[in-house]
Amino acid sequence: MKNIPIFLIISINFLFAQNKIDTVIQLSEVNATFLATQKSPINYQNISLEKIKTESIGKEPSITLSTTPSITYSVDGGYTQGYSYFRLRGLDQTRVNITIDGVPLNDPMDQAFYFSNFADLLSSIDLIQIQRGAGISKNGNASYAGSIELFSKKLSDPQNFNYKFGFGSYNTFTTSAFFNSGIKNNKALNLRVSTIYSDGFKNHSSNNSHSLNFSTGFFS
Repeated sequence: MKNIPIFLIISINFLFAQNKIDTVIQLSEVNATFLATQKSPINYQNISLEKIKTESIGKEPSITLSTTPSITYSVDGGYTQGYSYFRLRGLDQTRVNITIDGVPLNDPMDQAFYFSNFADLLSSIDLIQIQRGAGISKNGNASYAGSIELFSKKLSDPQNFNYKFGFGSYNTFTTSAFFNSGIKNNKALNLRVSTIYSDGFKNHSSNNSHSLNFSTGFFS
């Protein structure tokens, strides 16, 4: 019988714990800003709530935006409802950063945003800011042409209820109801329901859209 050598290797690891107290540094609050002000180094224009109410009656938002400089629009149906498109500084909407309350709206596939997919959106908007050129928005699509910033109605507004109904050519009618609860028991609710219908100016250009907008919040 052969003697087989056996080697035993013992490894001893010594762990030395350092009795060091972690240093805690309290950082100052950081505010993320996407609304341009007079101190912002960009060209911008605000569309107030009063102008939104008067300029958006029976119109797609693209037409409302075209009332400002450097924006043009076109429509498929030949009237003010249905698919519409706009250009800012000559560039189409795939080169425009569009957000609502800082949240990007551009489609991740083709980078475009179509207002017709959000019927009666402006009934839930308090302010529109148009930023021409490279803007301060950091979310979503690149703003080669500029940015369109939409700001929804505030949950902190007093309780109110609003109902609208309108009709026009080509059997067009719009109706919407908006309710804001105001802050109650540290909670608030905004709710809007809208319907838009039209036979259209051209054949096969009818529009039958429905939308629901809902937002809520908790306040401490």
